Amino acid sequence: MNTDGFLAYLRNRASARTIDSYTRNLSHFVGFLREEEIPPAQDQIAKETVQAYLDYLKEQDYSGPTIAQHLDTLRSFFTYLKWSPNPAKQVSHEFTRALPSCLTVEQVKDFLRVPLGRTIKEIRDRAILEVLYDTGMTVGELTNLQLNDVALGRGSSITVNKSRKIKGRDRQRNVPLGKSAEKALRQYLAIRDGRRRHLFLNLANKAGKKGISERSIERIIKQYAKGLNLEVNPYILRHSRAVHLLKSGTDIRRVRSLLGHENLPTTAIYCDLAQNDFFEAYRKSHHPRVKGS
Repeated sequence: MNTDGFLAYLRNRASARTIDSYTRNLSHFVGFLREEEIPPAQDQIAKETVQAYLDYLKEQDYSGPTIAQHLDTLRSFFTYLKWSPNPAKQVSHEFTRALPSCLTVEQVKDFLRVPLGRTIKEIRDRAILEVLYDTGMTVGELTNLQLNDVALGRGSSITVNKSRKIKGRDRQRNVPLGKSAEKALRQYLAIRDGRRRHLFLNLANKAGKKGISERSIERIIKQYAKGLNLEVNPYILRHSRAVHLLKSGTDIRRVRSLLGHENLPTTAIYCDLAQNDFFEAYRKSHHPRVKGS
């Protein structure tokens, strides 16, 4: 099986995190085939083989979401190989999806206040955290931001280009900036190296062309959350923003647009966390003719 060719194919079509995940998952699957003495050939790998692999992962106490990721990897890989039928698409894996973790508004405020120093790093970090929470974008989207994606002034906003690394598709959305995020971003832009195109820079590599990495942002978040005894990561900030918007009365369709969700039910999962009958709000917005009692 040409796993190297598949991973090379993904290089300009997926994020570094996705490629790392696919690399690990494929290596794990190839190891399973070797252990079971199954030749890695199309006429030897059937849906029963994939099902046996999923059962093996369950026996190894892999979580439901992790097993789903392995199955998604195999589906993509066999699609790349143009195997028909695709054995990974002939099996299914169902699991109970847990509700996302979420911070309170006060916890977010405390967290965003932590980097208050005047060093270049602290000013950059404050801008990263403010923008990440305020826009609800993913950490991958934030690392892809270019300087010319920012429009400050009346109606300040950021253009999020989800397509730069995802399947070559051009998917953009314009996300408004709140006052706090705009202020932090202005302070950062006043001191950053204007010669480099990435918005958020890797300060340790001043001569490099690349911006800050996803893992660096994760370390930054962990660093500032440590003193507050909070569990915070990019996903929790994104989830928290969605819930806070819904709690404030923002229409669920607007939240969907801001977060870049393709489907409204994806956004609706946050309604349960918002605690104010937002499942009913989802029902009404999804079926606009339905009137309240």
